[in-house]
Parts: sequence; structure tokens; C-alpha cells
Amino acid sequence: MKMKIPLCAYILLRVPVCAQAQAPPDAAEQKVLTDKIQRTALRFRGQLPDFIAAEQETRWEAFGSGKWKQHDVLEMLVYFGRQGQTGIKLLSIDGKPTRKEYRRAGGVIDTAYLGGAILPIALFAPIANPRLQWSGWRTLADKRVAVLSFTAQPVVKNYPDGKHGYPIGFHGLVFADPSEGMPLRIEAHVDPPPGYPFQDSGWDADYGPVNISGRELMLPVKGTTYVTRGKNRAKNELTFTGYRKYEADSTITFDN
Repeated sequence: MKMKIPLCAYILLRVPVCAQAQAPPDAAEQKVLTDKIQRTALRFRGQLPDFIAAEQETRWEAFGSGKWKQHDVLEMLVYFGRQGQTGIKLLSIDGKPTRKEYRRAGGVIDTAYLGGAILPIALFAPIANPRLQWSGWRTLADKRVAVLSFTAQPVVKNYPDGKHGYPIGFHGLVFADPSEGMPLRIEAHVDPPPGYPFQDSGWDADYGPVNISGRELMLPVKGTTYVTRGKNRAKNELTFTGYRKYEADSTITFDN
């Protein structure tokens, strides 16, 4: 007996997204939603308390046409300052305590992920001249969401070798609450400039309710970064837990 199975699109790694048959908003409603998303995406600029969170980073790599193999698992504390500054304290590698700095952990690292996911200035700030277009209705974690595609002009530089800076733009999708414009998921793909050593790179973030000092906020709870260079691929799967306010008299020292 043959079974008919409904087809769903799976965005990147784990999040099932199925199309819904529903009329799109008209042009005026789309404009209102676009403005809400751009404002709401940057709502935390200068508005968050300084906080820390626990991060687990599972790093994977694949060489040539080979399968993904786990490189290691990092446990860290991450710091976020209200103006967007971040810090990382690497605690362990594969369950073993370490004194290494995150920057010296080898493999593929991304020190800017948390700041970029919380304040996606390179995607939605006016300086990036973002262009958002209606893509459709979807269901994300049992919730109806509006999906818009976006493009953003280069406003940041990446330094793959630590010396030469490449201005990078982005394109991707934002999944947002249709009433408030609150981003619930962002998928950002780098538009590589000439000479950029990575053929494919980018990140995604899923947002969820987080309580910090009695205040409920929508912050990243999981995400992925990925990069392809030549025939080699790498991806880091991230989860964030234990958000809490960072006290000024804390003895924790973070690497910048």
C-alpha cells in the first residue's frame, strides 16, 4: 500500500515549515508589516540589561564529499552588553575544563553571532538599505507566521585571515509574528564579494521567550552558523540557556 505524505519544506536543519493556503496582505498591509519588522528587529538597541547566558556549541565538519563528523562540543558563558558589545568565556571542550580562549579553540569560530542575532544591524538598519518582500504564510512551531525575503547592502566587513576585510551583504528570510512584526526566525546568507574565500556562508537563529530579572524578552535560543571553503564544509550548532542579568561585581572575565 502506498501512503501519501504531505510535503513540507525544512529550513536548513530542523524547523518544519509548511505552506498555508491564505491570501497575502495587500500592498498597504505589507508596508505596515515591513516597517514593524525593521523596527522590532532592532528594538533592543540600548534597551537590554547586561546579561550572560550559557552556550553549547557543537561543531561539525565535512571534507570533500564525505559525511558530517563531529569536531567537538564547546561549553561557554557568553556576555551581552546593552550597546551590543559581547564577550565569551570558554569553559570546556568535549566535557574537559580548559583555560583556552575561544579564539584559540581551533576549528571554525564566530565571535559575532550572538550580537548579530540580537541586534541584526547588518540586515535591517537603515544604513543597510534593507529591501523586504512578501514571501508567504507559513507555520512555524504550530504558529502562523509571515515570511518575507530580504536583501541588505554591505555595512560590515569580515576578516577571514584576520587582516583583509571583505565588505559583505546579505539576503535571506525573516519569519515574523504578523501582528507585532516580531522576528521569530532569521535566515541570513552572505553575498560573497569578489575574492571572498568562502563560497557559501551564513547563519540562522530561532527566537523564544526568555526571562531576565522578571522581564520576558524574545532572544536567540538556538541557531546555526555554516561555511564552505573549497570542498570543505563546517557548521556550528548553538543553543543558549540560563539567561540572567550580569552583575557589575561579577568575578567572571570574558574574552573580547
